[in-house]
Amino acid sequence: PPDYDNIYDFNKAQETISKLTIPRRKLPIMLYLADTGRLEKWHALSSEIEIIKTSNKNHNFHIIYPSIGGSSWDMKPIITPSYLFSDYILSTYTKDLEDEDGGTRKIDVKAIFSFDEITDDSMLYLADMVNKLQLEAHTQRKQEIHIYFYPEKSEDRERISSCFNKIIIASKEKNYKIKFLENRRLSPVI
Repeated sequence: PPDYDNIYDFNKAQETISKLTIPRRKLPIMLYLADTGRLEKWHALSSEIEIIKTSNKNHNFHIIYPSIGGSSWDMKPIITPSYLFSDYILSTYTKDLEDEDGGTRKIDVKAIFSFDEITDDSMLYLADMVNKLQLEAHTQRKQEIHIYFYPEKSEDRERISSCFNKIIIASKEKNYKIKFLENRRLSPVI
């Protein structure tokens, strides 16, 4: 009988990958390998980007590629393969909000997609990153900062909300919103 139960085994996959030998070349070739967990995160990211784009007609969605010092940004409409493997992916888009008088106004949104493990240290790192990148300073009009988390465990949602309220909301800016990406392993597929 086969030696598997149709459940993905991360350690076994890593062991198998580590046994691969690739010949050396003068010009290196980038080889990207994504395990099932990473593919699920990409699916959640792609689904959320699609929701953003379809719910905002003039979204002007772009991925932000910050410089090392954070002083300048490069913005592209696509995600590079190496950036997909990051724990944090930054983006910007415009959303329309209806005013009380029936008109609309545009709001700039900076979105951070966090795929890091949820710990007190990762939340502090995220808060520090927001400050260092000065997300609030890169706008011409009213803005919001949306932070999307990918919960890995059922208790992550509560931990995120608790840490978020202590760290991020304590800042001077009150334009932050937390959102959760769908982890299909935690939520039922309908």
